[in-house]
Amino acid sequence: MEYAVLFKKDLSYFDCVIKRIKKWARFYFGFSKTEANGFIILAVILIAVTFLPWIVKIGIYRDAVSDAHALDSLVALMDKRIHYERTEEPNEPVTFQLFNFDPNTATLSDFKKLGLGDEISNRIIKYREKGGVFYEADDLKKIYGLRETQFEIIKPFIALPGKETRMESKHVEEAASAVQSGRIPEPGRVLQFDINKTDSLTLMQVQGIGPVLSGRIVRFRNNLGGFVHIEQLNEVYGIEDYALVNLAKTAFISADFKPVMININQAPFEELAAHPYVSFTIARVIIAYREQHDLFEKVNDLLKIQIIDKQWLNRMAPYLEI
Repeated sequence: MEYAVLFKKDLSYFDCVIKRIKKWARFYFGFSKTEANGFIILAVILIAVTFLPWIVKIGIYRDAVSDAHALDSLVALMDKRIHYERTEEPNEPVTFQLFNFDPNTATLSDFKKLGLGDEISNRIIKYREKGGVFYEADDLKKIYGLRETQFEIIKPFIALPGKETRMESKHVEEAASAVQSGRIPEPGRVLQFDINKTDSLTLMQVQGIGPVLSGRIVRFRNNLGGFVHIEQLNEVYGIEDYALVNLAKTAFISADFKPVMININQAPFEELAAHPYVSFTIARVIIAYREQHDLFEKVNDLLKIQIIDKQWLNRMAPYLEI
């Protein structure tokens, strides 16, 4: 009741002010009653237009301040989470076993023994239950949350039907011990190995090579068709000088090794372009040249192509045939 009385008083005061303004406008400007009403409306519009930008700015500022506070809170929460993730390391070393397994048939217990943890192990099982199938070792990367380092450690042990398991049992115990303890044996303790036949886990025993780098070396070797010179290891992305020195002490290339060859008269564009030394442009030009001219009689005939120089050909020649 009291609020109603106050509202009526305020409204009557407002009406009184409006009437005074109308009276003043009619007296000062000689307006009629209708013109005085229009004057009031126009005055209100002008005042609104004048102060609207200020009102909008105040509103934006308040929203920005609110958003800034929210963003600060989010950043603080993320920092706290990152700090938690970085500092929450187990006080005791994580124990796990490395053994040959088929991701299509391995049990939940098997995945846990491999060190994948409850969450990743359950995701693999659920993926299979929904009809998912692992055809290649790299298909395991489809599982969300599986880290690159985890995958590189277990990859040599993935045994799919019809696929040869690359990890020999004699390396399992020593390699698993090195991974779990976080140490890498001295280079002198690592036996000499053929760089074109070794697996990523054996490479991890070389000082300066971890799971990621060992995986890169194997992938580069496979894409290359095999190493024909030890110096080619220098082309692997991210490899350091001290790792190269240690590899030179332990790795060798067999005298009878023959790299995977590419027939320049028959290879399709996809096969040519897949080689690390062949760009898309060079692959297209080789295809176009042999379609417009006769087939190449010898590998050196590639020098007839303007964009191909002798330096590139010397580098690529070990992988080319007629």
